[in-house]
Amino acid sequence: MRNPREALNELQAHLAAQFDIPFSWVIAAPESSFAVPPEASATAWLVPEADRVVVAVDLKQPASLVAEMLLHLCAHLTLGHVRPGDARGHWDAPASLSPTPHRHWDREAGAYVDAHFARSVRRVSTLEECSPREKAWLVLFDHIGRMVGQQRTLHLTTEAYQAAAYQRQAAQRLVAQLDEYGGAMLCDGVGLGKTYVATTVAVHYANQWWDQLTDTKRSATDDPFRITVLSPNSVVSTWQREAIAPLAAYGVPLATIRVISHSKLSRIVPSSDILTRSRTAISDMEHLLLSDLVVADEAHNFRSIGARRTTVLRDLLRCPTSAPVGQIEGLHERRMAGSS
Repeated sequence: MRNPREALNELQAHLAAQFDIPFSWVIAAPESSFAVPPEASATAWLVPEADRVVVAVDLKQPASLVAEMLLHLCAHLTLGHVRPGDARGHWDAPASLSPTPHRHWDREAGAYVDAHFARSVRRVSTLEECSPREKAWLVLFDHIGRMVGQQRTLHLTTEAYQAAAYQRQAAQRLVAQLDEYGGAMLCDGVGLGKTYVATTVAVHYANQWWDQLTDTKRSATDDPFRITVLSPNSVVSTWQREAIAPLAAYGVPLATIRVISHSKLSRIVPSSDILTRSRTAISDMEHLLLSDLVVADEAHNFRSIGARRTTVLRDLLRCPTSAPVGQIEGLHERRMAGSS
């Protein structure tokens, strides 16, 4: 395959010895018609003639791709997908070689190649068996994995709570950044479920805290894991009804979560509801001060350093607390996890 143009005869002889193709065939590049016009990415064609089938391959492609494509085309011929005298030819593109091609013939040809030409797999058990290039790749992958949080393992309960693997991976990255830096920003695109990534982080930390309390034989009643969500007014009820309510089934007591609107921080005065303590519970302000995890939904609303809500939040989260896990910092020097 290093010099296919100079070795076409040897190449054809080698393939003929590997495949049982019951008619004459030759590697060339003729014109033909197809049931479906070839895509621009097409790199191989099977062209039927009266007494043979012509195999055409773009030899400008990488040698590894040409080799895989020739095996694929010979599988088509062996399975009788194209025969001499057929009115239409067949074309293939790199997508034909994917693990799950969308065309039925390509799936059959791929299965035939996999069944008859098993690839040898090189396995290594020690670092000494790796080449210098492989060692460099291992170091690079390990470094990237640490950066994106793949080395961090979430609490097992998060798998039961969050079925979407990509949202668990996003939560892993956040947890890695929170543990390392005390804060993180989640800036995924619209529709990727930032709210449920945040609740996955909450499930992880709350259950991790439960485990720590159990190990040290402490009471969760005396030292709960508190969570505060800072949310725009328009989605406070959505957080309470859709995002937070299901967490009770996954080890997160709902009494330990409060949702506070951005406007309450903006308009805080001595008579504000946020400062009011009930007979049975602490005030929203005290809860925020004691929170182990603070989630700022639509965190861009805090981007203005001079805004009252930003000033209040900055001053509050600078206050010392007795929380052993610590709050979460993500905007300037504030301790919180923000999403936008």
